[in-house]
Amino acid sequence: HPERQLRVPRPDMSRVEIKNGAFYAGGVPVVLIGSLCWGEFAEALPRLQDYGFNFGEFERGPWHILLGPEGKVNESEIRAVLRTLDRAERSNIAVAFLLSHHYFPLWWARDISPATSLSLFGGRGGFIKFCIEEPATRDILTRWMEAFIPRIVNHPALHSLILENEPIYVSYSDHYVKMFRDWLRARHGAIDKLNRRWGTNFRSFSEIGPAKEPKVRGHFNDWCLFNQEFFASKFFGWLRRLISRYDRKIPLHIKVMNWCNFDERGMRLGIDRELLSAWGERGISGCDGAITPSRGPYALNFHTQLMGYDLLRSIAPGRPVVDSEWHYRYGDPFEYPPKCAYASLWLSALHGALGMNIWVWGRFESAYLDGSVLFNARILYEMGRAALDLRRLARYVVAFANLRGKVAILYSPASRSGCPFNVEVRKVWEALNFLGVPPRFVTERQVERGGLDKYRLLVIPGAKFVTDEAFRGIVKWVKGGGILLAVPQSLRCDFWGRERKEVAGLFGVAFLGEEELKEPLGFPTPLPLRTPAWDGRLMGKGALERILPTTARVLASAQGRPLLVMNRVGKGACFYLTTFLEPWDYAEVLDALLARSGLRPPLRLSGPEGKFPWGVEWRVVRVDGRWHAYLVNLSVDTREVLLLGPGGEVGRGLDLIRMRAVKFPLKLEPLEVRVLRLRSWGS
Repeated sequence: HPERQLRVPRPDMSRVEIKNGAFYAGGVPVVLIGSLCWGEFAEALPRLQDYGFNFGEFERGPWHILLGPEGKVNESEIRAVLRTLDRAERSNIAVAFLLSHHYFPLWWARDISPATSLSLFGGRGGFIKFCIEEPATRDILTRWMEAFIPRIVNHPALHSLILENEPIYVSYSDHYVKMFRDWLRARHGAIDKLNRRWGTNFRSFSEIGPAKEPKVRGHFNDWCLFNQEFFASKFFGWLRRLISRYDRKIPLHIKVMNWCNFDERGMRLGIDRELLSAWGERGISGCDGAITPSRGPYALNFHTQLMGYDLLRSIAPGRPVVDSEWHYRYGDPFEYPPKCAYASLWLSALHGALGMNIWVWGRFESAYLDGSVLFNARILYEMGRAALDLRRLARYVVAFANLRGKVAILYSPASRSGCPFNVEVRKVWEALNFLGVPPRFVTERQVERGGLDKYRLLVIPGAKFVTDEAFRGIVKWVKGGGILLAVPQSLRCDFWGRERKEVAGLFGVAFLGEEELKEPLGFPTPLPLRTPAWDGRLMGKGALERILPTTARVLASAQGRPLLVMNRVGKGACFYLTTFLEPWDYAEVLDALLARSGLRPPLRLSGPEGKFPWGVEWRVVRVDGRWHAYLVNLSVDTREVLLLGPGGEVGRGLDLIRMRAVKFPLKLEPLEVRVLRLRSWGS
């Protein structure tokens, strides 16, 4: 039936621009979605558009362009790249081009002395095997960039440049350690001041080496920060300046693996996402990650990926996210449920990944088990269907992705090591996500600049090593009327690991020590916080901080031990949990705080008999004066849901994906995605 056909816009992809945190072409929002293609990219281009894709990616590196130490340039390779870009333009495919510096020419090492070669390739950075600080490596990177970038940078099909593939880095070369000592002198001034901060007794800066393990917290945190600052400013900042000689507007992004953001390994290996965004990127926030099937309790492993997108959107709200290596599976493609692909692509876009290149389009060796989309037609069909639906409904996708709330989670880069932050931040994020609140992060640097002023509620999920400047910013914000919820170990130390005495006054307690809970400790939800959507009982797990309330009021306790206290601070309030909760219990506490603060979403998700339908991600937003909602069932079971408005239940709506009317209550199968225009509620 022609009247049932759904039209997908096909704007000119050579004219994509960035505004309001999204991509636009021809004055309308667009979602970019396609695939990485290596040797088969040029041949694949006409077919990519047929499958519903409008985006693509391929790569070159120094060993493709530089033929030898005499400086000869491989002109035939550059012409081949230009021909591929020409073909992309004819196919109406925008191209994100990966500058693969890690394809480093081995002849360079063979033609220099063994000692220099050892230094040159002394890095410990995954793909980056060379020492980025060595002048010899800078020389060859400059030569290949100067030969290649001017030739391609103004091509109409070129959408953006990716500055490196999955970068991580640390070096222990003599030159790098010397730079670390110079950095310490500039940071601390005198060795006595450093010793007071670290709790050490060095006689001079020359005695200090790299900190490979966190044996001395101040030493380790400073070493990691030095490495992160160098990687961001001296390497990626240098690459950005080099490219800017030829074009100051081309978007630049970095393919940083999302797991680095909430993992001690990322801290060790040079990743501070805020620094990389500030020094290296332009117009776009880049990443690389995976949403894969799960055996439970949810249908997908989604936390790391979606948290990464939310972090990037929080660091740079005006930049869309491009996931230039979007993974969907590992292993046998016929063990992968195809519907996972459709839901995962939708979730990514709704969290701000408005550009995605799927790994991978190819039949190379190992591709069968390594994620190629070409071995299971049902998977490719679902990806194509998602691409067409996302492109058709791009204006709604962008509206959801740009949602901003008044709730933030503190992001503390130094707390990725030595405290419960990495675990608890995941649970708190999950709680807010299922409460229909767009989870946003606020970084310590943003707090120092007054970034908390746009928020009403701040959650600190065990971030222990927080700078004094950020701590003072939090206290000032609470005194001005902010509401703070914190869990054990939050704010307990400064950046160098020194105990912070002032935190006891903020929470209104005296800290007496910590004990491990041998079994979960149940306690009732405090009456002032109780809401009918939940079961009214919380369950503490893991550790328990023993406290003596001074100015705080005990809201909940068990076996004579305070478990939740509240302390009035100026016009604001601090709520402090002395034990850790599961995500659904964090959600119960947060839901009550949202309600009392007027921060709940304008509509409310509910299930049968008023109980909350855990595991359904949802948001509501107004577009053109009308309410719209999306629902994604991430649980492994069918969920029946209602939406409650100010005047009662939402009665019906229009499913914009299927273009069919729906009535509430609505049943959602596992991984089912709905985007609804809500038509009525109440009488």
